[in-house]
Amino acid sequence: MRCASVLAFLTLLLFIAACEESEVKNKIAPFAPWQQRELASLIEKAKKEYLKAYRAEDASAARAARDKAIKAWLAQVPKVQGWLGRIHGVETTMEGNLIVTIDCGDFAIRNVADGIDESSPRTNTVINMESALANQILELLEGEFVLFDGIFICDGNGCIKELSLTEDGTMITPEFLMRFTRFVKWTPPGGAQ
Repeated sequence: MRCASVLAFLTLLLFIAACEESEVKNKIAPFAPWQQRELASLIEKAKKEYLKAYRAEDASAARAARDKAIKAWLAQVPKVQGWLGRIHGVETTMEGNLIVTIDCGDFAIRNVADGIDESSPRTNTVINMESALANQILELLEGEFVLFDGIFICDGNGCIKELSLTEDGTMITPEFLMRFTRFVKWTPPGGAQ
């Protein structure tokens, strides 16, 4: 009986997450730049292949194919301008820097990975609380839509650094690492946030 309750609860959580993803995707997709829509399409296609996979080898092959497609896409899109998303979270680190997560529907973008030393000179993605960029993000509220610019951080293979701890996370709800350079509030046509 207890297992059935847990399973029902987890199913409900997945349903709620899917509804939130659809809402964000439906509001931003018609207005997102072509580069953002193309990346979302690559991710959605790979997610379907991954979820169809019966064997672990097939799932890993779907991930490898997605990473190859993203790497080719990234070669043409070194930085992003005017991308759209919804602020999913703004947190402060122990050192007083900001961690920002933007929900883009099919994927999320963050500026700091969990467990990564935020002072790392390799990525330089932290947002110092005293910066103009911090002022831009602090004027916005969680749940508001935002237009943003930035530069993706690459992993050792030339693909976008993905921050999930599991292969399921990587393929179903990927979170990519970015050095943000601008945030501006965006209101979808019709005014609904």
